[in-house]
Amino acid sequence: MANFVRFQMFSGRPLTINGDNPLIKDQLTVSSVDSITVEGDPWVFFDSPDYGGDFVIYRAGERKQFPTGLKNIKSVRMIKGGIDRSKVILYPHPFFNGIAEPFQNKIDQLPSTYFSLKVAEGAVIFFDDENCIGEKRILLNGDEVQNFTAVKLTSIGKSVKTAWDMGPQ
Repeated sequence: MANFVRFQMFSGRPLTINGDNPLIKDQLTVSSVDSITVEGDPWVFFDSPDYGGDFVIYRAGERKQFPTGLKNIKSVRMIKGGIDRSKVILYPHPFFNGIAEPFQNKIDQLPSTYFSLKVAEGAVIFFDDENCIGEKRILLNGDEVQNFTAVKLTSIGKSVKTAWDMGPQ
């Protein structure tokens, strides 16, 4: 199965991306992109380089206009394996030590007893406030955080939900 995202420009040739790209140099803005086509796995579009800033998820098979809420697209990541199922494994100690506790659902208040995690399937969104509100950060299949204390727990979040729970975007 082909995995790509294609940006059809108002003028010039389309831009097709086949894998994660931490820095898109082309001008991808609402005034330059006519439509976006996603094939294969879902993709995440970020408004900052290095997968930072605000983001929007486009599912496979979608052909849409420019994502509402983003002013530009500066980086993209593919969610390998899709988002139909998401699974995070949380550990009570840094570097994945202790008894692993998997979860696959929304958690309105993430206990502060976890110190490392692995995303085993899909994608999960961490929010900096309880009840899945506030600034958000997405982690995808294969991402790991070895030590929350090294990156500060607040940078991971106080609540979490799966990308599937985010609904259509």
